[in-house]
Formats: sequence, structure tokens, C-alpha cells
Amino acid sequence: MTRKWCVYFFLLFICSLLVIENSNFSPKVSVVVPVYNTEKYLSQCLDSLKKQTLHEIEFIVIDDGSTDNSYQIMQEYAKQDKRFKIFQQINQGVGKTRNRGMELAKGEYIGFVDSDDYVSPNYFEKLYNVSVKYDADVGIMPNVMKFSENHIESSIYPYFRFTFIEDFSFLIGDAGQQWDKIYKKSFLDKHNIQSLEDRIWFEDEWFSTLVALYAKRVAMTDETIYFYRYNPNGISARQERSLEEIFRGLALYDRLLDAIENAGLDGMRKNELRRRMEEKIEWFKKTYGKDYLV
Repeated sequence: MTRKWCVYFFLLFICSLLVIENSNFSPKVSVVVPVYNTEKYLSQCLDSLKKQTLHEIEFIVIDDGSTDNSYQIMQEYAKQDKRFKIFQQINQGVGKTRNRGMELAKGEYIGFVDSDDYVSPNYFEKLYNVSVKYDADVGIMPNVMKFSENHIESSIYPYFRFTFIEDFSFLIGDAGQQWDKIYKKSFLDKHNIQSLEDRIWFEDEWFSTLVALYAKRVAMTDETIYFYRYNPNGISARQERSLEEIFRGLALYDRLLDAIENAGLDGMRKNELRRRMEEKIEWFKKTYGKDYLV
């Protein structure tokens, strides 16, 4: 056999190994990152993902119609690291973008990170390990470091002293964020749990309430941190709301009350979730509807 043919068969062998390696790659966690005009902060977010100590992981980064250089930044990371899977679409909102990411995800668990936030290097490894240990539908961490350009504060949920949780009502309100947890993909698929696609400022509460309805096991670790970038001028921080926003919010809470009633829960669990939702509605009225509602 000539040297030319030896080189040819050697390259063919190497290529076949690469194909097998890629086809057998099964991520433990898929991380969905919706991106919209966050070029100022995006590298910090993606760097924190690239440094994750959990190696069997994929990052599904979706540009939701950005008009800045966000997509170009995403392309650079995809060139450097094959775990970054990047996509581009016309602007559809964070809910639809997260749902597309969940459809693309191949991981055993799915997590979410907002593109202007970042996480500790061991973030997904700690969440995955505790979730697998307890065969949990949801893995949650209580340590959120909220920060802005000139302010930083630590927020710790009062449930951190527990590793395994059987009361899920805290997912309504106190821990209603979608991004500080990982979720077993088979659990989300079984109950058809998706992000709310309506453009509303507290869309995370839809997702978290559905999770609270159907989760059987929730595990927690306090050994890692999510760094949440707080914008005091952003939509989430704004106290003044239009009458249309108030009524859309109340309509959403009514839908969630109906979901609690019709989920087939036992009496004790249903009553507790309903109580927490009613408390949330009263808080909403007092906080945002005080100028409109009597």
C-alpha cells in the first residue's frame, strides 16, 4: 500500500472516530440562553458557561433578532467551543425563544441563563449532582447575587437549609424565577410545561407555577451562585403600570388559579398552592394596582 493510501485511510479513520464521538455525545444538561441586544454583557455570560466544571453540557444560545453585535459575539464562542450551539431568529420575545431552546435541547436536564447574567463555574455541576442524587424533577439553588452598576446584594431563599423538599408552594412567588433552577426534560415533556409566550413582564411565574403543580421531587443545593444583573430602570423594576398591564396580569393569575383547580391535586396540596396564589394576587393588587383598583 502506498504512503498516499495510508494517509487517506488514516484520515478516514480519524473522521469516523469524530463522527462516533459526536453521535454518542449526550449532554447531562442543556442550557438555554435567549439573547437580545446584550452585547455589553454577553461575553461575561458566555465566559461563565464556557468555564463550567460540568463537561457533559451544551449551550443553546438563541439570538432573538438583536440589532447590535450580539450574534457576532455568539459566533466567536461557537468557533472556539463546540458545546455552543447558536441560532438566529426574528424577534419573538423571551417566552418563544426559551420554548425553541427547549425543543432543541438534548440534555437530561434543562437550565436557563439570561444573557446579561452569569453563573459560578460549578453552577450546573452542583445542580445536576443534587438533582440526580434525589431523582428530582427540579434542582434549585437559593443563592442569588443581585447586582447593578453601583449596587450589590445577596438574596437567599429561606429554604436553603433543606436538601430535599416536599412542599413546592414556595415556587409561587418567592422562587418564581425560571432561571435559577434546572428541570428534568422528561418531566417538562410529560406535562407539556412551556414558557409563557405572551409578552408580559412576569412571564416566569407561569412556568414556575406549572412546575409547582406537577413536580414530585425537588432538590436543592446552596453551594453555588447565580449572578443576576438588576436594572433599576428596567421593566421588572418599574412600579407604575398601565391599566392594560394590570388587567393582563390579573387575567394571567386567574388562568393560574384555574390550572391549580383543574390539575387533579390532592386536597392539601391544592389548598396550599391556591392559598399562595391568592396571596400573590393580593400582593400584585397592592403593589401595582393601588391607583386603579379599589
